[in-house]
Amino acid sequence: DPHAPQDPILAAANADQRGYAYVFTATSYHQLSVPGHQWVGSGSLASRFPDVPGSQLTSAIGVSWPAEAQTGLILITVSGSNAWLWFYDEDNSSGLVVPRADNPQPLDWSSDPLAPSPTSTKAAFQTLGNANGWTHHDLYSLCVATEPTIPPDTDVGPYTGIITSSDQLFLYAASWCFRFYENMPLALFTPFVEPGSPTPAEVVAAFYSTEHGDRLYVVVQP
Repeated sequence: DPHAPQDPILAAANADQRGYAYVFTATSYHQLSVPGHQWVGSGSLASRFPDVPGSQLTSAIGVSWPAEAQTGLILITVSGSNAWLWFYDEDNSSGLVVPRADNPQPLDWSSDPLAPSPTSTKAAFQTLGNANGWTHHDLYSLCVATEPTIPPDTDVGPYTGIITSSDQLFLYAASWCFRFYENMPLALFTPFVEPGSPTPAEVVAAFYSTEHGDRLYVVVQP
C-alpha cells in the first residue's frame, strides 16, 4: 500500500473525529482508517508536525472528543535525560494541523510520586471514558486535597495509559486532579490477559478508539 509505513513504527495516536488514527515513523506520518482498517494518507513528518525530531519520538496521544472542533495531538520525544511534549491541534472539519506556539514543553512528572520516569515512555493511549471497565479507583482519596468539590466514591472516567520501556503500565486520571493512580506490569492489564494477546515486549505503539467500538489498538514488533 503506498500509504503504509515502510520504516519502524515509533508511535500512534487516535483522531476519532477525523475517522482515523496516526501512525508515526521517524520521518513520516500515516493515517489509518479506524472503521475501515485501511491506509488512507501519509506524508513526511515535517510537513504536518513541524520541528518534531522524529528520531527522538517515543509515543503519542490523541484526544478527540465528540462534537469538539479540534482534536488534540501530543507527541513525546526523549533526548538524553530530558523528555518533551509537542502539542498540535487538528481541525476536525478541514484537517488543518496547527502547532501550539509554546512547543516544545518539558515533560515533568516529578511532583507526582506514582508517576513513571518521563524518559521511559514507549507507548501511550487516551480513553474518553471507562466503558470497558478495565480500571477502577476511588478518585476522592486521590483528588480531594486539590479538588475539594469531588464527590465521594468517584470512579475513574477518562484515563491515559503510559507504557514504559520496562513494560509497566501507569494509569493517569484524565479528569479531576490529573494524577497517576495505579501501575502494574502490562501483562496484568485486562486486555493483555486475553489469549492471543501480544507480549508486552512486542509493543511499540498504541491508541484507543472510543468512536469505533471502544477498542485498544496495539502495534507490535515481533
